[in-house]
This record gives sequence, structure tokens and C-alpha cells, in this order.
Amino acid sequence: MCGATSDCPPLAYCAMTSCGDSLGECTLRPLACPSEESEVCGCDGAIYWNDCLRQRDGVESATPGFCATSFTTCGGPQDGPCPVPDAVCGHVSPEGQGLAGVQSIRRLLVLPDTCPVDAGGPPLASCSTPQVCADLCSALRSGSPYARAQPGECP
Repeated sequence: MCGATSDCPPLAYCAMTSCGDSLGECTLRPLACPSEESEVCGCDGAIYWNDCLRQRDGVESATPGFCATSFTTCGGPQDGPCPVPDAVCGHVSPEGQGLAGVQSIRRLLVLPDTCPVDAGGPPLASCSTPQVCADLCSALRSGSPYARAQPGECP
């Protein structure tokens, strides 16, 4: 049993059933993670591409999907330094339905080390550079705003 990751041996973290639990179990962190997309919201407010990445970072628990109400913002003067070392600051719509334009909220996302080919569904078009299209993972990693591509806008 553990109350925090500091109670665990090196290469392990304190895994808990849900955010806010006071006790968990020391669990080894995975050494490698798949690149399949299945987002989870970590207790740290970051969106993880999949649960393995959350475990690799030693975040105690998560809920399925995008962080709807309790999320960590980034990229603004009020946000300060990034609290999640391997996260990117991506434009994500407030509804958690993917990327949006410049008015979107910038949230912390942890992506796979290498973006999978054609990751994340329909193509996205850059809001700032015409004719630049990307998949979801690559668009998020770029740090630039993207929006769902209009029919015929992306190959």
C-alpha cells in the first residue's frame, strides 16, 4: 500500500482506483507504450493519448475520454511553467471534440513518442497556413491551431 509515489520504489508509481483516493498500490511503470489512441483524463488534468502513457508518467489514476471539467490549461501568461514535462500544449475545443480554431482552450496533452500513421480520424487543416493538413496527433504536436478540414480541403 502507498499514499504517494514517493512511497514506492524507483520505476514504480502509486496507482489508485480513482483521483482523490488516499491509498493505492505501488505499480511498475511501463517501459514502452502503444501508439493507439484511447484518450484518458489524468488526475493531473492532462489528456493522455492512452492510459499506458498516463501510467508511464506515474499519474495515479484517470477517467476515460477528454478532461471535461477539471483540466490543466497551458500557453497563457497566467498558466506558468508546464507541470507535465512530456506534454504539449494543444488547441482543443471546450466540448472535448477534438481541435478547434484560435478561440479554443489550450490544454495539456501527452502524446505517443511517435505519432501513428494517419492518427485520429478525419484530416485537419491549419488555421494559419493554407494547404497544410495533418492528422490529430501531428496537429497537436505542432502547437498550432487546426480545425476539421472542409470537404476537398485536404487530400
